[in-house]
Amino acid sequence: MSKKRRADSIWDALPKNQKEALAQWLFEDHIKIRDAQARAADEFQCEASVESLRRWYHRTARERKLSEMEEKASSARALLKGLGHKPEEAYRALLGVIGHRALDLATEKDEVDMNLLKELADLMELGLKAHQGADQLQLKQRDLELRAKKYRDGKAALEAAGPKLEAGLTDEMLEEIERDLNLM
Repeated sequence: MSKKRRADSIWDALPKNQKEALAQWLFEDHIKIRDAQARAADEFQCEASVESLRRWYHRTARERKLSEMEEKASSARALLKGLGHKPEEAYRALLGVIGHRALDLATEKDEVDMNLLKELADLMELGLKAHQGADQLQLKQRDLELRAKKYRDGKAALEAAGPKLEAGLTDEMLEEIERDLNLM
């Protein structure tokens, strides 16, 4: 459970540029919390415990991750909305989002959140269903195209046989029409 930040937190009271530097050291340079605390004491004359910095680090890490996830989710929603009429592209985009998030999870130092893994599994299931739907849609489209072609071919054959029909159909003519329509 996430705790509320203390109103008198020394780390939150730092000027913006110092908080940014501290975040740089911890999140991008990956220096140890103990070393970051010592460096902050030297550079910022900030006297606070290693434990208070550890709490600040974990709260800030959660906030950063949440913000990052919100940005990615927003981007993914916008992308999927734009690709709604193109299921195959939407599926690829969804797999990309899931892949990025899985990579993030694999490179994190902290424990993996099981709820987040379940969320990724649900997204993957949704993606697979969308992909299957796209495959079924393609099959139906191909079937309709074949039926339309067969209809057009049959209509053309009947139009070509029109003058013969007026004179009366013989068995030979019926066989020829059936061959043209691929009914035999």
